[in-house]
Amino acid sequence: MEPKKFGGAGARARRQKSYR
Repeated sequence: MEPKKFGGAGARARRQKSYR
């Protein structure tokens, strides 16, 4: 999975919250 699906480059911390 890539941050592109979560929003973009600023979704790095946001995708971690969604992951777990």
